[in-house]
Amino acid sequence: MSVIKPFKTKLRNCFLLIGLFFTLIIPLSSNSRNELRISYVMDVHKPYTHLFKVAMKVENVTESHIDVAIPAWMPGYNRIRNFARNIQELKASESNSQELHIIKLDKQTWRVFKGKESTIKLTYKVYANNLHDINIGSHIDETHAFFNGASVFLYVVDAENTPVKLTIKKPKTWKIATGLESSTPSGPFFASSYDELIDCPTEIGDFARFDFLVKEKPHHLVFYGCERIDVSHIKKDIIRIVETCSNLFGDLPYKEYTFIYHLTYRERRSGVEHSNSTAISFNREDFLAGRNYDHFISVTAHEFFHLWNIKRIKPEGWGPFCYSKVPLTKSHWFTEGITSYYTSLILVRAGIWSKEKFYQDLAAKISEFEKKPAKKIMSLEEASLNITLKPDNALDTTISYYIKGAVVAFLLDCEIRKRTSNRRSLDDVLRYLNENYAKKNRAYKNQELLQIINHISESDFSDFYRKYIAGTADIPYQELLQSAGLKLVITEEKLTPYLGIETEKAHDNFAMVKYVAPDSPAYKSGIIEEDILLALNGQRLNFSRWRDLLNMYGDEKKITLTLFHRDRLIEKEVEIKRKTIISFQIQEVDDPNADQLRLRVSLFGLN
Repeated sequence: MSVIKPFKTKLRNCFLLIGLFFTLIIPLSSNSRNELRISYVMDVHKPYTHLFKVAMKVENVTESHIDVAIPAWMPGYNRIRNFARNIQELKASESNSQELHIIKLDKQTWRVFKGKESTIKLTYKVYANNLHDINIGSHIDETHAFFNGASVFLYVVDAENTPVKLTIKKPKTWKIATGLESSTPSGPFFASSYDELIDCPTEIGDFARFDFLVKEKPHHLVFYGCERIDVSHIKKDIIRIVETCSNLFGDLPYKEYTFIYHLTYRERRSGVEHSNSTAISFNREDFLAGRNYDHFISVTAHEFFHLWNIKRIKPEGWGPFCYSKVPLTKSHWFTEGITSYYTSLILVRAGIWSKEKFYQDLAAKISEFEKKPAKKIMSLEEASLNITLKPDNALDTTISYYIKGAVVAFLLDCEIRKRTSNRRSLDDVLRYLNENYAKKNRAYKNQELLQIINHISESDFSDFYRKYIAGTADIPYQELLQSAGLKLVITEEKLTPYLGIETEKAHDNFAMVKYVAPDSPAYKSGIIEEDILLALNGQRLNFSRWRDLLNMYGDEKKITLTLFHRDRLIEKEVEIKRKTIISFQIQEVDDPNADQLRLRVSLFGLN
């Protein structure tokens, strides 16, 4: 028997294995991607299934395969969402329905092998039935369909810059609201890239819509969850917000803008910014009753201000995006903290809030920050970098760059105005970034923020930056507020019984421990999160009245708590401490000088 034939067979198999290996690991040439044509068809004709049906066509494929993926996160909500979890029934074929081979490479990426044709067709379904988190995902039922593109559209890896076309198949009576461009209201729609496609959330259904113009540019208010509403006062306020922001930056950098509001039963309000639209969730009952209007209009102002600050004025790494991981930056104190400050400031300048309401809002932020145990542990820069991390003891070890960032932004604004005799301000910093970075499609580096502040103020803010942004030094509120003729009034109220726990309502109206403060009486007695409080000194407890009972025994030195501790019925003897309740107020000084008055008038735009 000849040994040559087996040798040749082994050699051929070896080359085949090597070829397969390189096919699997080597990405396609970017040049071959330039000629691709990509289109999607979104079918929402069976909304009761809670499934989006998507067909994707990739034409002019010249390589042996393409890789397709779904993002793990979405810009605007900078947390891992793993959208691949809701993709099902993914199939690939040629135009003659000949099925093509697919292998899954990782949790969110598939490799599709081309057949004889240069066109690859993919079909798949996306499950979307989470109304609670609708603005950071997607939702479809018999009342409407809404999608954020990152959660429903696959992309061709390394072809994210390829223009795409989207066709939506819908019931005849349903309308479409989206930031995507189209020559007709029903499409087809076009985007210059995948980034643009997923940056345009889309509402489909029988929604209420109201239109207005600012500087001859169309704006649309779209409401889901409320059939008949009068939004005349809302429209007036939003027009004021748009005009005020436009006056600050000197432009409206879009052809038209769409506000999408989802009125649901979710208690917490939330919003996500996009380049020419926003998607906002708000409690339906509060909206109908006219409650919490300050929350409604402030989240609207916040997301609209992001149109500049992060969508265009953006830190390094914030696009083009890698959709498998969230980009990191030390600058979220600027992207979110500055925006939170300007949210309140814009409302005053627009005549929606009084400056007294601004003071109340700022004092509430100072109170929230000063009560944080981590205020001496975590800096604003570290909080920015930790955006994707949430420690198990987050309440003890983290701060909010929204809250401290807004406080520091106000104090920074006042200090710039003071050092320049009110010739320059934080407004000028933002305008400089808009003109020299956003309009030139440049991203700023973290260290450049300090350089720009120094340049605008003709002063050195290194010490301010080191202490309050990069560091955890105590903030000298009185000193920094004085330039605006303001003061921080700290009031100590009556002593109250204190155990150091916060509770939430559990089943059968029991009080369940959700937080235990470090070094508190409860902490020292061994009470932990998820303990269920049953009785205090033998008297039954529930969520509604346990604090009242605690106040009854406020003069005692110790109490006995009966609780379920890791499913064991136990008793804990807990020492009662007395805690002084501290409240913060910001007030204007009695006799402000001319410089303080001038600064305050300029700050709020009250000329």
